[in-house]
This record gives sequence, C-alpha cells and structure tokens, in this order.
Amino acid sequence: MITGSLRNQVDHIWDAFWAGSISNSMTVIEQFTYLGSDPHQGVT
Repeated sequence: MITGSLRNQVDHIWDAFWAGSISNSMTVIEQFTYLGSDPHQGVT
C-alpha cells in the first residue's frame, strides 16, 4: 500500500486519465507502464 506524496501523485495522474475520458483501469495501468519504461520521457 502506498501513502503520502507518492499516493497523491498517483491520484493526480489517475484523475487526469479520468478527465481525458480514459476510465478503463487496464488502459490506465498500461499507460503508467509505458510512461515508467520510456527512457526518453521528458527529453526534448
């Protein structure tokens, strides 16, 4: 179980997915996995 700051960050990202009409929990988990494994994330 996660708590504190990490929990708040996850909740914030989850809310963003819901706001973007992605409500399928498996799709959200897939996107989390993709974002967490992309070595070029944030590189411009």
